[in-house]
Amino acid sequence: MEECEKVYQIVEFVEEMIENGKKSLEIVPASWVTRTEGTTTGTCAFPPPNQYHSVSKMVKELIPPQSSWKTFGVELLTSAKNYDKAERRINRLYRKRSNIDSTDSETEASCVGKISKNQAAAITRRTFSLLEHIVEEREAEREAISSRDHEAEISKDGGQQRSLEEAGATTLRGRTESGDTKGEKKFALKAVLKTLRENAIEDPLKQFCADYWDATTELLTYKYREDLSSLKRSIQYDLNRKIEELRVSMMVCNVAGGEPITSPREGLSADFPIKSFEQFLDFEKTLDPTHQDNLADPEKALQKQDILKAFMGVLTNKGMDYAADIKKILKELISKEVQLNYSGVGRVVKGRGKRNFSATLTFACLRDFIEGKYKNSNIPLKIISITSDWLSGAGDRDGGCSQRKKQGGT
Repeated sequence: MEECEKVYQIVEFVEEMIENGKKSLEIVPASWVTRTEGTTTGTCAFPPPNQYHSVSKMVKELIPPQSSWKTFGVELLTSAKNYDKAERRINRLYRKRSNIDSTDSETEASCVGKISKNQAAAITRRTFSLLEHIVEEREAEREAISSRDHEAEISKDGGQQRSLEEAGATTLRGRTESGDTKGEKKFALKAVLKTLRENAIEDPLKQFCADYWDATTELLTYKYREDLSSLKRSIQYDLNRKIEELRVSMMVCNVAGGEPITSPREGLSADFPIKSFEQFLDFEKTLDPTHQDNLADPEKALQKQDILKAFMGVLTNKGMDYAADIKKILKELISKEVQLNYSGVGRVVKGRGKRNFSATLTFACLRDFIEGKYKNSNIPLKIISITSDWLSGAGDRDGGCSQRKKQGGT
């Protein structure tokens, strides 16, 4: 009854030798062992070498033997109810059998050569498990690629097909000859790569190196693609900006009657957004044909109004919302310092009266432009209301809101 509970056997492989002629001891499930009746010998089924990395797991999980496994002659040394007891017993056997086999000249180091298949499998698993896994995964992929390349590659000379085996004979010297076309060189390089791949199949280290370089070059390919994509976006942005500047210059030049003008700032004699209140007042004078500075040539002031409207059109060329257009134009034309001096219609704000922006020529140009652009709109254009609301928020712009909150907190 007790024997039935022994689920593990410790066996010695009588025909298998390890280093220094020592026989191999192994812990195996009892189901792997077939005892010869009336003796302490028998046979043991054992996984093939390509499964050595999984032997320890199979033993602990009591995996039944497979019909494809090879059998070995063994001597049954002892048994155990569980794996922990089996490990303790095999360790005692190592020490005991090592003392028996020792000679007077042997030292403790002589025991190193005596290891079990489980121990060997652990070493193999640590060293080669990744490589074996890569070999198995890559083999099917490589066969599919080779077959596809073999059918697809056609020589450009005479329209005759050249197999990869024939192309494999091309040497490095042949690939650098001046008479070779790019297609032939590419074809020959593929053939050499295929040959190197085939030679590496049986060598896990070579296969590992090949896979490492494959992964490295693929990573570099992705990096180069990202860099090229980033460069493309940067060039496209710069190109679009230059085209926009050129379009603005052409439109302003056309409005100015064909005179060469490099930018709206030159045509309007202003640097936008206008920084100070005094500069804005000077700008307003250039738009007023009745101002004393323009009495000699009032047409020049009217021309600047047209240039200003054309500039507004450029700023909002993609806009489809009149309110958004108004806010964008005002933001581009006047800075916060100028905004703080105006309200929509000059009402008193926070006990302080502000100037009437709707009375400026800049607003008149803005109103004319918006009404012209949205003349077919079905909704009423509340130009003054939008302008008033936008100007009322000037104090909170450019960090004003956070500054106000800080002061309120203190």
